[in-house]
Amino acid sequence: MSIKKIFIVYRKEMLDLFRDRRTIISSIVIPIILYPVLMIGFNTLLSRQTVKLHEQEVIIYIIDNAQDEYSQLVYDKLEETPRLQILQPVESYEQLFNEKLIQALVTLDSEDISDDFTYLNAKITYNRVDEKSELAYSIISRVLRDLEKDMIGSRLRAINISEDILKVIEIEAEDVATEQQTLGMILARILPYFLILISISGASVAAVDLVAGEKERGTLETILVSAAKRSELVLGKFSAVISISLITVLLNLASIFFSFRHLVSQAAQTVAIQIPFGSLFLILILMVPMIIFFAAIVFSFSTYSRNMKESYSYTQPLMIVAMLLSLVSALPAIDTTFGMTLIPVINVSLMIKEIMLGDLNIALYLSTLISTCILVVLAVAFSIRLFYKEEVLFRTTEDSLITGGKKGGWKVLSPGFAMLFFIVILLLFYYVGLSWQIRDLEQGLIRTLIFLVFLPILIVIRFGKLDMKETLSIRGTKPLNYITILLISIPIFILVNLLAQIINIIYPFPEHYLESFQQLFFLEGRTFWYSLFVIALLPGITEEVMFRGYFIKAFREKGVWNSILASGILFAVLHLDMFRFIPVAILGFWLGYTLLRTRSIFIPILAHTANNALALIVARYGDYIPGIQYIIKDDMITWWTAVPAVIILILIFKVFNKTNDPLSLKEQPI
Repeated sequence: MSIKKIFIVYRKEMLDLFRDRRTIISSIVIPIILYPVLMIGFNTLLSRQTVKLHEQEVIIYIIDNAQDEYSQLVYDKLEETPRLQILQPVESYEQLFNEKLIQALVTLDSEDISDDFTYLNAKITYNRVDEKSELAYSIISRVLRDLEKDMIGSRLRAINISEDILKVIEIEAEDVATEQQTLGMILARILPYFLILISISGASVAAVDLVAGEKERGTLETILVSAAKRSELVLGKFSAVISISLITVLLNLASIFFSFRHLVSQAAQTVAIQIPFGSLFLILILMVPMIIFFAAIVFSFSTYSRNMKESYSYTQPLMIVAMLLSLVSALPAIDTTFGMTLIPVINVSLMIKEIMLGDLNIALYLSTLISTCILVVLAVAFSIRLFYKEEVLFRTTEDSLITGGKKGGWKVLSPGFAMLFFIVILLLFYYVGLSWQIRDLEQGLIRTLIFLVFLPILIVIRFGKLDMKETLSIRGTKPLNYITILLISIPIFILVNLLAQIINIIYPFPEHYLESFQQLFFLEGRTFWYSLFVIALLPGITEEVMFRGYFIKAFREKGVWNSILASGILFAVLHLDMFRFIPVAILGFWLGYTLLRTRSIFIPILAHTANNALALIVARYGDYIPGIQYIIKDDMITWWTAVPAVIILILIFKVFNKTNDPLSLKEQPI
């Protein structure tokens, strides 16, 4: 690999990008010009409109049901208040209020406190979504509060008591926040959102042009046959994408800060706002791996896409997801914990907020940096590997999802159709299945498994004109497999639950989340055998038919291990449970392995049923099982059980592998 050739490719791509008007506009012009114009112009317009609003007169109407000296005092006080106009008595005041010709109604009623004193009940009717109506309410309420103090003072003086007796606690507020910290607080709410959005948009402009654009222009083949190796080409192009993205982020960061500094300085003209170079440097260090991460993703999209239009269509969902994740930092009561530093995008967003607020925790900062760098390595490796694949780089024909299948049916056993089908099922789960289970957990679960899991697979097989037995691997297997699967389910159950406990330490499970499991395990008025059917047997059959029957076969053309990984990940996603995602995915990998090893759907069905049955038995009868107190304490599996569980798992796993032909992993027919 030649550094010189990489630099030549890099220089060539950078020159081409800067000759492109789109790059100049999106990376340079917009950051330098747009933010100052938008922020300063918007602030000027907002200030002018606010002053205009507060200078307007508002019309109110008084309904005086009290007709006493106090109500007359209120009337007189409101009448002499600037910018308040009291409408003379009319019968259609309610209609005028509904038509927004009157901004507020004040209803006065007199109530007796004792034989000597009464109090006035003032009801203010207003519309808080109407700015003028809300302004009227604020003026009226302020006037009435001041009048109340005066009236209380008059009553006390009438009985020779000083009104100072009412002073019990006097509150004095002293705000120690500096203008610099105020600027940091404002930026902390919006800066993560802007920087992450800009990182993706900056990288997408360059990445789409450098690969998908080359394909569209027909110049990629010419570059590939040049003297530069494939690795030198991809590193040169990738470096150009990172450079453009980094330039975009730097210019945006500087422009946003200077624009906000100008706004804050206008609000406090005597205070000089200093540039927090230390904070900006820490943010920049954090953003560099984030920029490379997004650059790798959009570079992969561009490599996979046939043209620029297709590449942009993949980038848009990424941008939406990243935007939503970045907004987490603007939510109230979100603390930066170790667990949060492991979640992509959210970790950087929260850490930028901590830096701007001056609450930086070095350990959490380093954790965020390290976890992001690990993702960068994985994303870059995948992106470069994708560039090496000829079938991806020169993918020019449309993927057929519905035609060309066996016997003229739908091509349902393909990754493309499988993903489309899964998205439909996922949406049905979210919009239909969850509503069923919210109304009635037991019946909703049954309906979900039958109508949204099992039945759709039968429909796909029917319309795809597939052989059901062959597609779902409905065939017998060696009797020893049933025994080993039942035995190995115990250590796997222990290890998976220990993993869930580790996740609970990092991301504590909410109380209502744990209560939902208790409700599921203890179905009211149901026998153990009925619960076993609903919780263990029915999910074991229906979910395995979908994931180890259909999905693993649909992804089989991508390779044995890829089909296992794909079916396991989709299995975890469909559970719609972020806390159990990793344990469920690992369980799905194991179930997929058992299917491809034994070539029988009955084995993963038995393993799945056994896992759920163990959870039900422990939840219901754990206290009655002899010796269980040494394994489970305070509803937690003790950590020492991991060692014997691993040993037992290895021993039984060896027996399981010896029982089955290892070639079945490679030679299983589709």
